[in-house]
Amino acid sequence: MRKLLWFGAGVAVGYFVGTRGGQKAYDDLVVAAQKIMDHPTVQEVAGVLQEQAVRLVDEGKRKLASS
Repeated sequence: MRKLLWFGAGVAVGYFVGTRGGQKAYDDLVVAAQKIMDHPTVQEVAGVLQEQAVRLVDEGKRKLASS
């Protein structure tokens, strides 16, 4: 449910920026999002999540191979 709310909020912001804000507001939003994505903490979390995903895929492959 929480993910759906975040998705809905993203759609609403995107709609607002796209229809009312114009190119300047869109560019400002892109710059702000890029700053967030470049933040060291966000990069660290992304790395951890990627490692976990790789581990889970490897475990799934091993379980399928052993079946």
